[in-house]
Amino acid sequence: MNNFDHHVAWLNGLGFQLERGMLVGAGRFAVAGQVGTRFATDEVQIDTYLLEAFFEADKAHPVLGEAQVVAGPEGDYTVTAILAE
Repeated sequence: MNNFDHHVAWLNGLGFQLERGMLVGAGRFAVAGQVGTRFATDEVQIDTYLLEAFFEADKAHPVLGEAQVVAGPEGDYTVTAILAE
């Protein structure tokens, strides 16, 4: 399992499924107004959005919330909340 798979497993644990960059399913974030997550390592950054927010979101200039460092199987990575505008 790589770090992104680890992150997706965490999203699955919240009740989401990742489909084509969109989060679908019955999942809910603990942070009010959160519409997605930013997964980041030193080499890659991947933003995922709730299906309901995907098409309206300003993907070029997302509003970012608190970031958390997560210990993954391949080292640390960062998960940052993407908030509604």
